[in-house]
Amino acid sequence: MTINNVFKGRDDELSKLDRLYRKGGSTTCAVYGRRRVGKTSFLQRFCDGKPSLFMTVPGKDPDLTWDVLSSQATEHVGREVRLWGVPDLLGFLKEVGSVDRGEKTVVVLDEFPLLADMDGSTVPLLQRFIDHDMKHIRLMLVVCGSSMMAMGRHLNDGESPLYKRFILQMRIDPLPYPQACAFHKGLDEEDRVRMFAVGSGIPAYHEYMKGRSVEQAITDGFLKEPALLRSEADSLVSLELKPKETYDRILASIREGTFDASGIEDRTGLSRTTCLAAIENLELLGVIREEICYGKTRKRMFVVTDGFLDFYYDVAIRSEPYGRFSHGRDVYRTLGNRMAAFFGRRFEEVCRQYVLDTERCKWIGRWRGSSPVVSNGEVVRGEDGRPVMEDADIDIVAEVENDRNVDLVLCECRFTHRMVGMREYENLVKRGLSARRGYQNKRYILFSRVGFTDELREFAEDNPGMRIELVPMDDIHA
Repeated sequence: MTINNVFKGRDDELSKLDRLYRKGGSTTCAVYGRRRVGKTSFLQRFCDGKPSLFMTVPGKDPDLTWDVLSSQATEHVGREVRLWGVPDLLGFLKEVGSVDRGEKTVVVLDEFPLLADMDGSTVPLLQRFIDHDMKHIRLMLVVCGSSMMAMGRHLNDGESPLYKRFILQMRIDPLPYPQACAFHKGLDEEDRVRMFAVGSGIPAYHEYMKGRSVEQAITDGFLKEPALLRSEADSLVSLELKPKETYDRILASIREGTFDASGIEDRTGLSRTTCLAAIENLELLGVIREEICYGKTRKRMFVVTDGFLDFYYDVAIRSEPYGRFSHGRDVYRTLGNRMAAFFGRRFEEVCRQYVLDTERCKWIGRWRGSSPVVSNGEVVRGEDGRPVMEDADIDIVAEVENDRNVDLVLCECRFTHRMVGMREYENLVKRGLSARRGYQNKRYILFSRVGFTDELREFAEDNPGMRIELVPMDDIHA
């Protein structure tokens, strides 16, 4: 997949690396993140204006690897350099970092896990280089990798020689919604949300979709040849999620409404050990996120946070029976209802980021539980006189600091064609009572794709004490 991975944002991360660079003596840093998230662009930006050497490991083939690294070394020093193995590479880095060469040099070993897996001597020899040789040179050594599991194994396993040799470890995460929107300036806010839902903040995917309509981006990327985004998802799954069948079953279970570990275990039929290990890997990769259901502090639940893989599993794979490579536009329309449900689900993540950006959150999650059924403004009761209950949830629940105390913020997120009105507000209030009774400092935020009814707007204006905030689509870009 050849995509121009444009660097955008990352100011905080750059500042951290700059502070490390300015420290005296030699320093080490590890940078990791999933494929296409922009690690290489980020590090190239950091190296601008600094003495630097960028060495990229091309794969696990020894001859190709040492040819490529030798060429990169030659270009850096302006004379012929031939590296035959790890000892030669580290000897060359010692020369590059020699104190009589002036300013500290940044050396980036990109795709470091490939080198470590290709040559078993890499890790112990690098440990010796860091512990001894780097004390006498001026070098900032940065190792970078796309396989987060491999990076963790080499750097953070207590049995690894490199354990605690890279104190600063920086994870490059997908771009948040406001920054990802910069790729799609020609679209309205609704379609920016849709683009973010699919691209999930991965710069390379947004760069590919840039300049296209939503229908064009999905049709070209997933539904007809060469389907570059579909191929990218296939590669990501096959490289990081092994065995594929295990992860397929776990992700399907979460998407279909089984959110806790024991329920996932029961539904998939996997052993507890296999299930928990796979869940841990999915969390590490950023595919899922653990949330504590509000009011149930011991209840672990998982939600799919990676919109790209969510779309791949929930929409793209389902295009196969329709002949996805023959008539992409027809398939797009056939899958319209499923895509609408997908966009509605991903809209909650955009709203969540809005709350995080505009509020001082102590905690943020959601609520799932039971709430009384209400009809015509009255609680429905059974023959025994007790309220009839129904399963319910609140899209976003946050504990938010204000000047004097803590507010409980309850949010409803609607990405539909229908205006949000009093019904949605009253349901949110009712569910808020079920989530936590007696909490005096409640606030309500309602998000809507198409706006709000006049009745709800007037009610919010006439009742400021109810603390209702209405956020239309054009204001979601906090």
